[in-house]
Amino acid sequence: MLSYICLNWVLLVLFTGCTVSELVVIGEVGQDVTVPCRYSVRSRDSVTSMCWGRDRCPNSKCSRPIIWTDGWRVTEQHSSRYQLKGDLQKGDVSLTIVNAKETDSGIYCCRVEIPGWFNDQLVNHKVVVKKGQVGPGIERRGLVEGDCNDMGFKTPFNPICLMILWPLLLGSITDCFVAFRRPQGVGSHSVLEDENHAEENVYIMQ
Repeated sequence: MLSYICLNWVLLVLFTGCTVSELVVIGEVGQDVTVPCRYSVRSRDSVTSMCWGRDRCPNSKCSRPIIWTDGWRVTEQHSSRYQLKGDLQKGDVSLTIVNAKETDSGIYCCRVEIPGWFNDQLVNHKVVVKKGQVGPGIERRGLVEGDCNDMGFKTPFNPICLMILWPLLLGSITDCFVAFRRPQGVGSHSVLEDENHAEENVYIMQ
């Protein structure tokens, strides 16, 4: 029973997405719109690849990718209207949409590929491009389930957590496997069986 509870707890921790505020970027048609995204660079070894996509961040890579970098330079670009004008080597991978159109509105994913299991930094943005003098702006709206990283928020999955949870998860799975493989009736006796055994052990002396 305890193993079953522990297993449920582990699975809940592993598979429940974190919740963060959604970042909304507002821009004007015909103007350049900058969608912010940064990551920490402590040394040259910290510089890493990343991508931008036109959809929410999936489990890996970017959906509908529009731009890729190897950490030092842009290696793939869907359109010249999508540019990275920040200092890539300092972790500024903000996306600039040149001459924005209303069709540029939508969800954008910034994925920074951090080495290790489940370490990627993910940022989901909602871009709204409107006609008229709107003026650029950034605001936070509500809470969005499943957006695992927002401006530096890390996913709960990291090597330390995995090292701590793996033995517990493995033990729980082993217990469950043994329980399912145990033949029916082994280790359990009914009251009727006990009565039958008792009757077999009764001898009538004449």
